[in-house]
Amino acid sequence: MNPKQASHARWRGGGKGCGVLTDVVVVGGGLSGLMAAERLAREGLFVTVVDRGEPGAAWGGTGLVAPVLDGTAPDALWDLVDDAVRRWPDWLVDADLEEQVPRARGLLAAAESPFHRQELERIRGRWQRRHPAVDWLTGSSLAGTVAGLGRHVEAGLLHHDALRVDPHRLGALLAASIQGRGARIRWGTPALALEVRGDRVHGVRLPGEILPGGAVVLATGAEAAGLWPEAAAPLPASVQRWTSVTLVGVAAPRVPIAGRGRMVLPLDSGAAALVSVADGADYRGAPSAAGLRRALDAADLLPAMAEGRVVGLASRLTPALPGGLPLLGGWPGLEGLGGLVAAVGVGPHGLTLAPLMSDVVYALLCDVPVPFDLDPFRPDRGED
Repeated sequence: MNPKQASHARWRGGGKGCGVLTDVVVVGGGLSGLMAAERLAREGLFVTVVDRGEPGAAWGGTGLVAPVLDGTAPDALWDLVDDAVRRWPDWLVDADLEEQVPRARGLLAAAESPFHRQELERIRGRWQRRHPAVDWLTGSSLAGTVAGLGRHVEAGLLHHDALRVDPHRLGALLAASIQGRGARIRWGTPALALEVRGDRVHGVRLPGEILPGGAVVLATGAEAAGLWPEAAAPLPASVQRWTSVTLVGVAAPRVPIAGRGRMVLPLDSGAAALVSVADGADYRGAPSAAGLRRALDAADLLPAMAEGRVVGLASRLTPALPGGLPLLGGWPGLEGLGGLVAAVGVGPHGLTLAPLMSDVVYALLCDVPVPFDLDPFRPDRGED
């Protein structure tokens, strides 16, 4: 069995197939939405993606595919992210993108204080149980991995198998791939509401029309909360903004450096980016002075960055959800064939989780067993 067949076999055991499901509307043209659309189109479903923005507007982010970096994160998130990280190589093969998506490996989690060092030592144990390619670095081994770290950085955790991809290139490849499979993408088309009749979703309301669908996938990120059906329990959600500053004229680090909610990120162009901790925002999400200050503070991780010339400033929005867990699954009474499925990631894990979420969407809509418990991620979970 080749890798592609093996990957499909994980999801097909005993399933009924998707023969009775002819149309799916995916709301959201970010990477999660496009991956879900690609997965469904690959199985022969007719898929329409709608997104309020222009091509590329939602393809930002760090491009990191990496394990959890927060020692306080719930076990359910650790398990989900670990599953997703392992799924990435098979997903690239299945989507015929293995040769087209360049990948760089490695991520250094830098200890920025004695307390943070203790947290990383705890994370180290969890990482090593799941991913053997992990090293604890101090002294010369740390300096040899990334020269010029801030003096306050006394230790670091190097994950050799973390991936970095170019999110814009990946988005463009996905858009071309799903259109080549017969799917449609309607850019600049906001979804205003779900079309719900009785206990089933029958499509999406767009400006001046109703787009019918045998099922609807919500993959809109921070805007998903505005589309809950009236039959669903409202899920508290707020918006977080991540700000990045692009620099040229300085040597980018060999691997991304992640500190306490901030990061120095090498870019494929040879430039570097300073990325901030998330801060509260409204749905407009324009860069703010506070976000810019937080992003520039990331230069403390690698002081040479302070001499870089700023050539870009950007921000992106992500949802902040109860417990820091993504929305994944359907609503009671609105689930399964002809229903509604959420595939909304959280913060820095959105890209990492996207292939796994696309497989879950396929499994739910095509009546294939999902091989793990979705209960912690259910969209109607409220604040429990």
